[in-house]
Formats: sequence, structure tokens, C-alpha cells
Amino acid sequence: MQAEELFYVIDLRPEWTVNPCITLWRPNDSGYAYPRAWAGKYTRKQIDEGGEHYATKGGGRYYQRFAVTCETVEQMAAPLSEKIVDCWKEGPHILNSGKARVALRRARYQPAADLTNAPLA
Repeated sequence: MQAEELFYVIDLRPEWTVNPCITLWRPNDSGYAYPRAWAGKYTRKQIDEGGEHYATKGGGRYYQRFAVTCETVEQMAAPLSEKIVDCWKEGPHILNSGKARVALRRARYQPAADLTNAPLA
């Protein structure tokens, strides 16, 4: 039996690009977190049924909020080398950089109904 694919919800609001780490959603849509350890894991069914709640473009062509497989996020996250946020020991985290944001957008989950938007990063 194959394990169910799980996702983290990434939130890249433009006003958060100055934050030290990428923002992840906590479990059950209950707030935000930097540490991956505090982030919620969402099923494909939850993401598909949530529609625009989990896949939102922000006024432009870029996705601000979207799901990325847990496997991808876990590969990108790393412990912080210094205290740059209050929860630094609770990591790992994804440092907030243009390179990380582009990589996450490219790795975003695209439901079958969303494939017409595939070229958008």
C-alpha cells in the first residue's frame, strides 16, 4: 500500500519577503510558522478540495500561497546557523531568498484543473 502524499502550504506574500525565513502554515489552517517542525501537513484531498484557499495568486502572475510536497520542503529546509528568529532551535527552516522562493514556486502542486496555468511561476 502506497503512503498518501502530503504537502506543506507555503505563504509568500510580498510583504513577507523581508522575513528571515519562508512562512509555512500550521496544522488545520491555524496560523503561520517558520520552523518546519511547527508546520501542518495537508493531504492531496484537502488541497484539492480547498481550491483557491490553498492556491492563490496575489494580484499579479505569481502564486503567493500554494502547496509543495513535504518531501521537497524537507530537502530544502536546514538548521539555522545562528539565532535569526525566536524559534531557531525548533527548525529546520527555509531561509527566505529569491532563489528559495523561485524553487518553491516551481515545485508547487498543480491540481489537474490548474494545469492551464502551468507556465506561471
